Amino acid sequence: MKQKIGSIICILLSIAAMVLPNGVPMVFAASPTQTATEYYSYFSPILFGYGNYFPIITFLLSIIILFLIALPFKKGCSKISATLLMLAAASSILSWLLFQTFSFVGLLVLILHGVTLIMTLAPKGQPISRRFVRR
Repeated sequence: MKQKIGSIICILLSIAAMVLPNGVPMVFAASPTQTATEYYSYFSPILFGYGNYFPIITFLLSIIILFLIALPFKKGCSKISATLLMLAAASSILSWLLFQTFSFVGLLVLILHGVTLIMTLAPKGQPISRRFVRR
């Protein structure tokens, strides 16, 4: 139960970070020597208009993951949510690589998705420190 609550808190924190207005930087060039950087939230239509679909994909996948973790479904949903978490992380990294949109808010979102992934994949009923240690 603690693991589920921790996963929900991490996903909610990542969604809250995505709502912030300084989540994704976009670099605009007024001339070959002058550039201006403007920051937008993950679900801003400006990003969608310039072809950067990855932040909105990350945001939508996070909402789906929240519902999968929060609602009481069958046991197979942990594998589905783990797959969606990996897709959301890949979407964030692709946005950084293709559009040079790295920001600390994006890094925070990626770290929170990673923590949620670890909590989702870890076996239930053991302390977190002993879950990944084999004896």
